[in-house]
Amino acid sequence: MARSKLAYWAAIIHPLIPDPNTPGSIHVRELAQQLGICGAYVREVMGYMKDNYPQYALVSSREGYRFSTTRDEVEECVERLGGALQTGTRRLFTAVALPATNGRTRKRTAVQKAYSTAAGDLAVAIQQPLF
Repeated sequence: MARSKLAYWAAIIHPLIPDPNTPGSIHVRELAQQLGICGAYVREVMGYMKDNYPQYALVSSREGYRFSTTRDEVEECVERLGGALQTGTRRLFTAVALPATNGRTRKRTAVQKAYSTAAGDLAVAIQQPLF
């Protein structure tokens, strides 16, 4: 979806997301149904909002999306998404990057060092206190 379309849909979706003072969440299916767009577009817009609306803690869970200011909700979201990011990074390294070195020792060592640094930095970032 083009950036201008993402901004357009973000402006429409933003008021539909429960704020910190409102209980509950809104699920992708609900947003898609209300707006008449597919769930994939809703997820893409939510990603855009996470990238471009840094003043809001837009947390997600199985129940849906919501804006939050509570420590528990924010930390749970960071822990869950951070863990998924670590798993994805590890799999990218072990299943794609490392095999692509085709046994070239110097290249393999460089890739391993880069991964190790990135994985360590990511682990430290996820564990930083937010409050």
